[in-house]
Amino acid sequence: MNEEKKIEPPVAINLKLSKSLIVLAGGIAILLLFIGIIIMIAADKPSGDKLGAVIYDLGIMGLGGALYLGALTNDEIDVNVRAAMIIGASIILAMGFIRGVISWGW
Repeated sequence: MNEEKKIEPPVAINLKLSKSLIVLAGGIAILLLFIGIIIMIAADKPSGDKLGAVIYDLGIMGLGGALYLGALTNDEIDVNVRAAMIIGASIILAMGFIRGVISWGW
């Protein structure tokens, strides 16, 4: 009768994805970041520099997306840590989108 019930926080979206898939997405995003940096450094023409910037921005947005998916799919982390991950992912996604708009020339 004296059992404590653990109160589960409500989760808006409870995705069931493999953790290795999220790690793979983060690795691909980091790879895109490095490829974009290398292209920007090695580019002799402005078009190559712009291509490197676009690839770099895609890497930033990929990192934000991987962090967001990690926050939504991992049930073992604390609610406060999950909220911090979602806020951080939103900031990273916004930064990548703003940089993308600037570098793509819209």
